[in-house]
Amino acid sequence: MFVAHWEPGNIPELPALTSAPIWLELRNVPLQFFNEDGFERIAGLVGEPKYLHPSTANKADLEVAKVLTIIDPRQPLPEAVNVQFDSGDIARVGVSSLWMPPVCSHCKEIGHSIKRCPTSPITCADCKSTSHSKDNCPRAKEHNGRKYKKQKEKSKATFPGKSVHPQKNHAASIPPLHSSSSGNP
Repeated sequence: MFVAHWEPGNIPELPALTSAPIWLELRNVPLQFFNEDGFERIAGLVGEPKYLHPSTANKADLEVAKVLTIIDPRQPLPEAVNVQFDSGDIARVGVSSLWMPPVCSHCKEIGHSIKRCPTSPITCADCKSTSHSKDNCPRAKEHNGRKYKKQKEKSKATFPGKSVHPQKNHAASIPPLHSSSSGNP
């Protein structure tokens, strides 16, 4: 949600997104760092840690620790970070995320890809796509010198003694359950 000061005649502009929350997955975390302070130090090397996942806080999964972290998605996520023990030894902790917000390769804004970029040049006149040229458009295939479109065919499945046609009202095509009052399942 975006909230800004408003005055009559003033149209506020949306600020550009510069950060996004993601669940960082930390692997091979040494047991000495498997606590709230340790996770804050490790995730702090990547972004701004906010919350621990409940399974991490309860130490239910010692293989993967999950920390909600505010990051700049325009910066690449490191594969690993090094943490240093009080003794001076260094351990390598793996860093990953199941999801990263899209970043446009054209305008570098967070939240959309080049396919949805409002400032990206249109490269295909047929379908208004930015991802391919008119020559490679999948919607305008040539077949025997003329353009064609795939026609939607109504499928018709036949079973012994029955013919089934697709219907708009799917619930109406479901046969009623047999009454179990006869004692047969």
